[in-house]
Amino acid sequence: MQMKNLATFLGRSLGAWLVIGTTGAAWAQVCNLADPASGAGLVETGFNNGVDADLDGVADPDPNGGWNVTPAAFSELGAQSVGSSFRFTGEVGTFVPLNGTSSSSRDLDWLRFSVPASCYLEVTLSMGRTVDGAPVGFAGGEQSYLSMYSGSVQASAKTLVAGAFDSDGCPQVPLVRLPNGIERFRIPAPAGDVVLVISTAFNPTSAPTKYDGPVLYALDVTVSALDSASCGTAAGECTQASTEPGCNDALCCETVCQFNTECCNVAWDANCVQVGVAECGNFVFACVNPITDNDCFTTPAQIDLAGGSITFGFDNTGANTDGPNNVNSLCSSNTARDVWYLAGPAPTDGDLRVTMCGLGNFGDSVVSIYNLGASPDIGDPSDLPTKYAGCRDDSCDEDGDGTTDSGGPSAITLVGTTQGNYYLIRLGTFLDDGQSPDDAPALTPGSMTVAYRSTLYDNGRQKRVKKVSDSSLVNLYYTSGYQSATNARYVIAQPFTLINGGTIDGFEFVGFNYSTANTLPAGAAIADTLRYAVYSRSGNWLNAFSEANGETLVAEGTVTFNPNSYANINSDYGRRYFIDLTAPIDLFSGDYYWVLKPEKAGATNGAFGVFYYAANGIPQQSPTSFRPAYWASLNWPTSGFGRYAASATPTYVVQTGDNPDIYYKTALRLKGVVNACFGDIDGSGEVDNGDVAFALLDYGRCPGCASDLDGTGEVDFGDVALILLSTGPCQ
Repeated sequence: MQMKNLATFLGRSLGAWLVIGTTGAAWAQVCNLADPASGAGLVETGFNNGVDADLDGVADPDPNGGWNVTPAAFSELGAQSVGSSFRFTGEVGTFVPLNGTSSSSRDLDWLRFSVPASCYLEVTLSMGRTVDGAPVGFAGGEQSYLSMYSGSVQASAKTLVAGAFDSDGCPQVPLVRLPNGIERFRIPAPAGDVVLVISTAFNPTSAPTKYDGPVLYALDVTVSALDSASCGTAAGECTQASTEPGCNDALCCETVCQFNTECCNVAWDANCVQVGVAECGNFVFACVNPITDNDCFTTPAQIDLAGGSITFGFDNTGANTDGPNNVNSLCSSNTARDVWYLAGPAPTDGDLRVTMCGLGNFGDSVVSIYNLGASPDIGDPSDLPTKYAGCRDDSCDEDGDGTTDSGGPSAITLVGTTQGNYYLIRLGTFLDDGQSPDDAPALTPGSMTVAYRSTLYDNGRQKRVKKVSDSSLVNLYYTSGYQSATNARYVIAQPFTLINGGTIDGFEFVGFNYSTANTLPAGAAIADTLRYAVYSRSGNWLNAFSEANGETLVAEGTVTFNPNSYANINSDYGRRYFIDLTAPIDLFSGDYYWVLKPEKAGATNGAFGVFYYAANGIPQQSPTSFRPAYWASLNWPTSGFGRYAASATPTYVVQTGDNPDIYYKTALRLKGVVNACFGDIDGSGEVDNGDVAFALLDYGRCPGCASDLDGTGEVDFGDVALILLSTGPCQ
């Protein structure tokens, strides 16, 4: 987000503070960290520099909270009235933790205050350090970090502004960007709590870094009234005409009323609605004279995901453009002449793949997905932008030259879909800037495939662990593959239990490429091949290193691996890699080990860093400490895996709130197709009362229905009896 010098941006001259503290008078903001009048009862927070003040072996925490404190401890600034201003000062920065050797931890300050009504916040963040006993502001190009949230806690709050803000020198002013691209320094906030998070940029690699603490800051906030009072009190939607003035989105309301003051003083009429569509990116549903049944998103074509994959034809010639464009929640690839498909319910947790690649398609297309949740009901059409999940423009290599075609077909994979949810798919023509939707060309009639891949096993997201020495949070990893000349075949053997049998055709794991994230072990090389194997195991897990326990090799193989191809998924800390198996593995329900060994061109010296500690770790058999534990083998492919643990003195513990008795396991997901199960009508992996309920709903003549198990063309007590005879988990 672009930042500007305050004097230039506001057109104010720099000068002395007029009023400091929490008075209601107007004041000017200046870059002055050492203003002697800025005390006014406000607290300067301490800096967590890892000092062990009480000599207990643990770094003392910052009383204001910080990056390494869970949950965050807030500095409470109380209730602020409209028209007031205040300053808060503190210290942040990166630092060397207790017993550490580099600036590997970062301190954050967490502030919270409340406002009684919808209002504007004007914020200035001055940051610098002490030089010869006097505060000196940041120079041009140095960065501060400020996030603002509307709400009591960050996790459930709405982001007002966030980012690392470049400065031309001090001070730095966060801006809010309107959908039409205009930036403003007055940030609208609803009544209630406001949370601010302050820190420096995180740069621990160059020592000493210019962000080493303590770094001083002064945060100055003005609370001012909205220009139009009705924008803070109106209850009507901005997308609906009303006889009352104003609408309930303060930022949009204020924006529209700059064009037409009557919208906030007389009535929010149809003209105000249209200005809101143009200036605020509001969405108003309209689908006039549809050409096909699925021209309007309120009447999409139906796609059953239980079959795994379906390919069908499409033609958007003459179709309406009724989906949302130019809204904050939509990607930048706007769409015209859209047609719609409703896919669901999702038979399991898994991934939804929509692709036009390799099907002979032409034209510049865009594919978008919206998550409707557990109901196929579209609901209020104007709410569709809030259900946006993602979209893709150019995705395919139709000419086979090894690069993605520009202006060609599209494909998108939605990772982590939820069992029972419905997903709305939008297919249309790419809409160029300034182009009317009516002038956008139609896609040549073509084909699209919608496929569903189930998650057969999921060990949960990858999480950070906490160092005992200083309570900092770190990603813990092991080197899989070549560790050293004596450990040239070191592999992880992760135990997992498959509840429902099926065909595994891919897996995911979280880690990093040594060439960009760390230093390779001596003699190792960047992996270009992954060797994988699955061993069956008994119900009793191993207790000691190299203790054989009757493992049986079920399947193994190799797959080409590009360690530079990954995705950053918000649910992980780290890079998630997606691997498709060239030879799928059929497994029944039961207990197994999954083994992963990186290699270099079939040799033994390939290595890769794999993060471990997953949210759904494996319970310890007899926990004696909170130390990492996993299974390993030095003798690939010979079995004989054993549990390995670090020293009895724990170096790491789990995060606050996590189960302390789970093993540190990788964030492994096994993907594929759950075995078809006779009588499992709802695809839950188990034949139970839910399937009986589905049969009763289909009762009567129903040729082709999944509930017609005996093929008579109708669902009756004979089919219910077959369900009852098959009751139990699928195998």
